[in-house]
Amino acid sequence: MIFDVEIKVLDASAEDVVCAVEKLEIAAGWMSAGMENRAEVSRLLKNSFICVGAYVGGEMAGFARALSDGVETAYIVDFTVLPKFRRKGVGTQMCRFLVAGLKDFNIPKILCISTPEAKNVYSKVGKPLENCSPIRFV
Repeated sequence: MIFDVEIKVLDASAEDVVCAVEKLEIAAGWMSAGMENRAEVSRLLKNSFICVGAYVGGEMAGFARALSDGVETAYIVDFTVLPKFRRKGVGTQMCRFLVAGLKDFNIPKILCISTPEAKNVYSKVGKPLENCSPIRFV
């Protein structure tokens, strides 16, 4: 790892957090630039079980959140790291922090659907779920 990274739980109502997450969502290609994003980002943060950010030099370098019932299952979603911080250990540290946080809530099943790009990050922290296939309901 090259960067000094601070990982922390995010305050979903903080305007600076909403702006930083919006920037990451746009960089990941999940949103296009526009003010209408702020309300959407604010809603997705507030409706999440836990949100974490990875900071390098005060800049949010990565973001991830989990959806959960708080009892049995949590799903990691919206996991992204800014391109200039990728392949430097930022994502792995963030994933470990998020999984540890979910385990602190005694949630036994922590799952995600991985993109090919993120598979290596997740594989350092967890293991593939055998005999399962992701299904999309459109």
